[in-house]
Amino acid sequence: MLAFAATLIGLSTLSLLYVGRIASEEADQQAAVTERTLFVNALKDRQSLIARDQLSVARWDRSVKYIALKFREAFIEEEFVGSLWYDFGHDRTFLFDPNGEIVMSAHEDRVDFTRRTADPAGDLALIAKRAVDRHNASRIAIAGGYGQKQVTSSEVGRIAEFAIAEIDGEPMIATAMAVVPDDEEVALPDGAPFIVISAKPIDGDLVRDLNSQLDFADLTFGPGAAGKVPLVSASGRAIGSFDWKGAAPGSHIWQVVVPVSILLSSLLAFASLFIVHHIRRLSLRLEESEQRNRALALRDPLSGLANRLSFGHALEAASTKAAVSRFAVIACDLDRFKAINDTWGHAAGDLVIRTVADRMAEIVGASGLVGRIGGDEFVILVTAFSDLPSLLASRS
Repeated sequence: MLAFAATLIGLSTLSLLYVGRIASEEADQQAAVTERTLFVNALKDRQSLIARDQLSVARWDRSVKYIALKFREAFIEEEFVGSLWYDFGHDRTFLFDPNGEIVMSAHEDRVDFTRRTADPAGDLALIAKRAVDRHNASRIAIAGGYGQKQVTSSEVGRIAEFAIAEIDGEPMIATAMAVVPDDEEVALPDGAPFIVISAKPIDGDLVRDLNSQLDFADLTFGPGAAGKVPLVSASGRAIGSFDWKGAAPGSHIWQVVVPVSILLSSLLAFASLFIVHHIRRLSLRLEESEQRNRALALRDPLSGLANRLSFGHALEAASTKAAVSRFAVIACDLDRFKAINDTWGHAAGDLVIRTVADRMAEIVGASGLVGRIGGDEFVILVTAFSDLPSLLASRS
């Protein structure tokens, strides 16, 4: 009898240890999958943002007129590149002509119109070619030539090519799309279009920007493919990887399983109920942790308002119902905000941001959604009404 009891307790203890091992491994794996999914979505969000910025000048009759139909360097330098750099901060810009040659390259606002042939096996040439294929898939006939199907900002991935590129030895996130008309006052000739490529470096600023949304421990980007998210360029070359210190919920499971397993040697019945209770608590903690991660992915950490991703989802949802429920979008920023930071410091600037965010959220209330998209820039989605008198009255 004692031998049977000892065997039963031993088997129960070993079984519990085995279950603990499986549970801890599964918890760690699930946490790793969740974190990787959050990161990939955040990186795609940054690429989509670059493409939406790019769309403002690439889908424009003036761009077609002074790039595709009449190559005017002054327009390209002052309005095209100037907008991409000064308005949106695109560090690198390239223009490919229909023959696949680079006819303009820009580093910030420094423009070079030296025509050169791109390496056909290089990242830029491959990205441009794929952008041509995307354009051809959406090309339509219009009066006098060709245009492109209209897409919403949330559908920009249908006409834009997202890629990782190594430019002048520096890893960058890049997007490319065709230069096409918007109001169809002009049309493209038959054949390949001009392609614009925009790129931003994968540097400390980008890492901090991503982590403001993710709040991962020790998020870094470095050479090699040993990190959690390796990056491969358009030409198939490994150019580095993102890594961070992942959550390890499995260690908490072991901290409970091991002492309880020892306790089971003498209190089998009590310990069985005890471990079930604690495993449930650990599972709930893991679920709560995942919920917090999902919430962080949709909220601006400074103001508590919706971030770009969350506001984009809300705007897309409102757009799908625009035929039956109209809405309004208001964009604004703070005058002389830089002076506050320069005079009183960033702590004062952060207080101003939070104060303005609280007031805007209180004013808008249940009528819509307030978002912060960066710096002192705010956007408001009003879904309760869209007429101008009501919008003006709501300011008070």
